[in-house]
Amino acid sequence: MNAKRIKWYPGNEISRRQLSENFLLCVSLGTENQLNKCPKNVRCEDHIWTIGEQGRFSQHLVYGRQIRDYHQQSRILTGTVNIGYFSELLAFLDAAYQVCSDVNTYRNSDAQNKHNGNVCLRYSELEQLFIIRYIRRIDDIDFISLCEFIRQQESYILANYLIENYINNDIGNVTNLSERYGLSYSNFRKKTQLYFGDTVKTRMQAWRLTKTMLDIVETKESLTHIAMNNGFSSQSHLNQVILSSFGMTPSSLRKINEKL
Repeated sequence: MNAKRIKWYPGNEISRRQLSENFLLCVSLGTENQLNKCPKNVRCEDHIWTIGEQGRFSQHLVYGRQIRDYHQQSRILTGTVNIGYFSELLAFLDAAYQVCSDVNTYRNSDAQNKHNGNVCLRYSELEQLFIIRYIRRIDDIDFISLCEFIRQQESYILANYLIENYINNDIGNVTNLSERYGLSYSNFRKKTQLYFGDTVKTRMQAWRLTKTMLDIVETKESLTHIAMNNGFSSQSHLNQVILSSFGMTPSSLRKINEKL
């Protein structure tokens, strides 16, 4: 499984070719005044999500067509991240919380609570911030607009389709999934590889592993029951997979969680 990461470039050396519709211009670090962070012809309220501020530095995620107008602005560091990463993450969160993008479902918050106070240099940090912002339901119009934009993308529609099939245990094989989605087998594989960085099989294996981990640490079900529920042939098979992935057995993971 490929690691998700931000691709960094010094200054404004990122090219227009690297700003295809499959990517977001992820973060820009700069010392410019906060009021002057948006270039001409870019509507900040619609296409920029402020991630954090630290000293004289600020960090923003820019998306939509306006990234092509934004990329030549002077910055210390810029990066891109696959929009499919956020699509997969948001589809999971939407499925888990069963919420829509209605702004009325968000809580009011002071302006300073919209920022995490620092900058994100690794994708894992950006992902964590996204999850926290989503779960807290902070009334942040910029974040709400970002989520609405992601939900309109094909990568989100595809992620949502795969997750729904996974949740309903209606996975079958990749050929069946592609036919029901309306694409040929080869195109379906290409799109999942493009958006998520892995094949359908690899992504679903990762989702199964994540769900299994949650079942182990958050429930008191027997390990045999958890193994059968998540498609493992036996508890021994589950032990082997967890041990190879995390370096410890399921029972050890459960004991560690009980001590926290």
